[in-house]
Amino acid sequence: MATLQKPHPTAKGIAELFDTSSPLTTPLIQRSYAWREKEVADYWRDLSDARTRGRYHFLGLIVVDQSRRIHDGQQRLATTYLFIQEIKSQLERCSPGLTEEEADDIGPDRLAAALTSALEGKKKKPSMPLMIGKGDQVVLIDPATGISVATESAGRLVAARGSLRAKLVNELDALPDDSARVRTLWSWWEFLTEKACVVELTVSAQTANSIFETLNKRGVQLSVSDVIKSYLLATLDDSRQDEGVAIWVRITSTLRKETALNEFLLHYWGSHHGQITRAQLYEALKDQVDDKSSRALVQLKSYEKDSLLYAALRNPDDSLWIPYRTEVVDAIRLINALQLTQLRYLLLAILREYPKGITDAKKRRRSQAEALRWLGAWAVRGVVTNRTGGKPAETAYISAAIAVREGAATRSEDIRAIFVDAGRTVSDSAFKDAFAKASLNATATKLIVYAFEVKLTGEDTPLGPKPRLTREHVLPQSPNWSTSNWKHFSRQEHADYVERLGNILLLTGVTNRELGNQGWTAKKNVILRKGVLQLPLTEEALTEPDWTTDVIDRRQQAMAELAVELWPS
Repeated sequence: MATLQKPHPTAKGIAELFDTSSPLTTPLIQRSYAWREKEVADYWRDLSDARTRGRYHFLGLIVVDQSRRIHDGQQRLATTYLFIQEIKSQLERCSPGLTEEEADDIGPDRLAAALTSALEGKKKKPSMPLMIGKGDQVVLIDPATGISVATESAGRLVAARGSLRAKLVNELDALPDDSARVRTLWSWWEFLTEKACVVELTVSAQTANSIFETLNKRGVQLSVSDVIKSYLLATLDDSRQDEGVAIWVRITSTLRKETALNEFLLHYWGSHHGQITRAQLYEALKDQVDDKSSRALVQLKSYEKDSLLYAALRNPDDSLWIPYRTEVVDAIRLINALQLTQLRYLLLAILREYPKGITDAKKRRRSQAEALRWLGAWAVRGVVTNRTGGKPAETAYISAAIAVREGAATRSEDIRAIFVDAGRTVSDSAFKDAFAKASLNATATKLIVYAFEVKLTGEDTPLGPKPRLTREHVLPQSPNWSTSNWKHFSRQEHADYVERLGNILLLTGVTNRELGNQGWTAKKNVILRKGVLQLPLTEEALTEPDWTTDVIDRRQQAMAELAVELWPS
């Protein structure tokens, strides 16, 4: 094992780190800007309190290597850079209001020069004092940027700048005049250069990589994707760094959101290797890669391949689904609407390698379509009967995924058998009884009621609800209890029935605003006056003279009968 070199610490004001001819840069293996409102608010509160009391404030270690690459401290440095920008901006706002005598006394020009040097460096542009990730750099250096941001981290930079601006403006506007405001800005600058202290620790790159994980246990915790990215890119040989970075950029671009990336990494691992917790994922990856550059590159390429499949699982409109029939897309749409994220362990394995041993693309798609259709039906039955969540369900999904990977599950019947053994399925009668009282989220409700309408019309129509359809709660979500419109429902009955599927209509040519919280007779008259042909379940509902718990129960019982046909076991 290589011997760690002894680091060389130096105490400085944090703003002094920008006053150098050699810019600070963020290595590619580091995470993007991660601070949210809480961290920015804590930063402001701690600094403001210390400055007001005339005290020193220690902001912690800033770890850089001999090439001025930041290995710990990027969040604090970037936030301080944004703050200095706002001090300069407020100086430009306030200094024109100074009298000539006040300007001579306070010296706004000297402050402006110091701030400009910190923000722009001693070298000519574009050599900036602080260089962070490519996607975020333009947002960091240009306060006018931010109307449209490309990444979540860029959005956090914009939000942090806005938060700091609001807090500083609030402090300044409480002061009596521009003279007091400029003096306060001077006070802030002096505080950042003299009393907001850090210890700059200069180490070798090798030493920096060795202490990276320990240092990042402080502050905002690294996400799973942060740690995995850092490890894999740091493990690559120098000759493979650019390729590895390009692969990771493509993966993050494909999945877009950090939450999706973290979910993907967990579901990827479970579908390949078996059950694992988020906390165990990093160590399992390290054991697999074993600090070998070639293995790190293979892992990155495998992630990239599966990320394309995972993106399609999240988006039923993805081009991957073009060769599949609409009922397969309907199944994916329903699974997403029902929020069965855990099921992606199995779904990913199916798209990647099901059925094992079949190489003909058309045959594979036919087999996949059959499995996905069954899973779509199971998803509805499972959610309605509470068979989809928790550790037992996750275990079943992963067991089925591993069976797919190992070739033990090559038919939808094989997958079903695993679910049956795990207690994840129910009889038709149990499903029908549960469905007769079911309530679901808004998106799932609209999809399921529309599926009933499609079945009753006999149309071969995609399940995705058409934009013209309005989801209407006949019994309103927020009725006016002071009127007589809904007094035949008790408060408890309202709570029990308002989200029931039997209380929902899908309307054509009518908006929720037009119907409001009116009683059933008034709502019905508005709908009928439109003279628009409604879908079958809505047309049937319009024949009801009153809207009661019995009507809702009867409608939903009829839906339950249809549900058994639409989503068989």
